[in-house]
Amino acid sequence: MKGVSGIVATAILLSITIAGGVLLYVYVSRYLSNVTSSSEIAITNAYYISASQQLYVTIKNVGMSATNISGFTIILMNGTSSEISLSQSRSVNPGSEVTIVVNATSTPKYVIVKYDEDRATEPYPVRVIS
Repeated sequence: MKGVSGIVATAILLSITIAGGVLLYVYVSRYLSNVTSSSEIAITNAYYISASQQLYVTIKNVGMSATNISGFTIILMNGTSSEISLSQSRSVNPGSEVTIVVNATSTPKYVIVKYDEDRATEPYPVRVIS
């Protein structure tokens, strides 16, 4: 029995190496495009001043691209929720932090920030100041 010639073996190994490199390139480029184009925000502070009935929410963009804040969902002390839409969406650049003030007639327990049309943060506890 004879084995595979050296030239054929080299061609097969070279083909396998090139195919593996192409697969790795496709995987890494898709992963990096998702990471670099993602926007992600975090609520860093939220408090409600009951005398003026105003909710202050400080938001930081921790993602890699600008994001647009469109509104809030407020979970009230009695467990019901209330939607607050901003009249004009607020843009937050990567690494930037903004404080948005909205009127809220009922005392909130948690706040959820809506951004980029269909995304939302986790509920964040609101500190109440009398």
